[in-house]
Amino acid sequence: MYLLHCSQKTLTQIELVQSEIAGHVENNKTLLQGVQQSFAMNLNEINSTVVSLDSRIKALKNK
Repeated sequence: MYLLHCSQKTLTQIELVQSEIAGHVENNKTLLQGVQQSFAMNLNEINSTVVSLDSRIKALKNK
């Protein structure tokens, strides 16, 4: 009987930890999506800046 009680307690603890991990994974997923969006926007801004800089350099070379 004692072994059954310990097994049930252990199973309950495992389920609790599993639930906590699932919550952390979901939070990390949300954070990752935010980072991916920010990264994409930053990359677009960098590309625009490089194109602008390249145009300015070409204009200076032609003077």
